[in-house]
Amino acid sequence: MKKLNYTVLISLCALIISCGDSNKTNNDVVSTTIKTEQSSASEDKNWEYDHSSTKVKWTGFKLASKAGVSGGFDSINVSGFTPSSDLATSMTGVTFEIHTQSINSNDSVRDWKLANILFGTMNTPIISGEIKSINEKEESAVISVTMGTASVDVPMSFSFDNDFVVKLSGAIDIPTWSENANNGFLAISEACAEKHENKTWPDVDIKVYTKLRQAE
Repeated sequence: MKKLNYTVLISLCALIISCGDSNKTNNDVVSTTIKTEQSSASEDKNWEYDHSSTKVKWTGFKLASKAGVSGGFDSINVSGFTPSSDLATSMTGVTFEIHTQSINSNDSVRDWKLANILFGTMNTPIISGEIKSINEKEESAVISVTMGTASVDVPMSFSFDNDFVVKLSGAIDIPTWSENANNGFLAISEACAEKHENKTWPDVDIKVYTKLRQAE
C-alpha cells in the first residue's frame, strides 16, 4: 500500500450489548455526527478527511442463535491529527471521546437500557481512547480504550483500499474489561433476559470506516 500524505479521522466506538423491545435484529450501520479538531495542514498535503463518510458500527449478540444487533453513537469528539506523508505518523496519537448517552440503534427502548443500565452501571458517561500504533505492512492497529477507570489495549485489523476507505475492525469481551464492566454486563443481561431468552453474549464486534479524499 502506498504511503500517501493526508489527514485522517478515526473514531472508535466501544462495546455494546443489544437489548430492545423485540427480538428482531437491526443490522443498520448508524452514521455518526463528528466534531473534529485538526492540525494545520502542510503545504504538500495530498489527502483530506471526509467527515460525512465516517461510520462507526458495533454489533452485540442475543439469543442462542447469536443473532446480531447493530448500532452506533451520535456524539464523538476527535483530535490530534498530524499531517504527514506517512499513514502511521498521521494516525498515531489521534484521540477520541464517545458520549455513551448518544448511543443509537434505531430502537429507543434498547438505547435507553444500554445508556442507563449498561453504561450507567459501568459508571462510563464517556468512552475515551487513543490510536497507539498503526502497522501498514501487517495490516494491524492497537487502540487504547478507557471505560470508567480501566484502560485496555484493543488489537484491531487495519486496511486502506483502492477507494481510499480506511477500515478498523476488532472485538471486545465485556465481562473481562473490569469489575464495573462485568457488573454492567450482568445488569443488562438481567434486564434483557426475557427478550433475549436468557442468552446475552459477552462479545461485541466493532468496525470503523472513513473515506479519504484528494486535496485540490
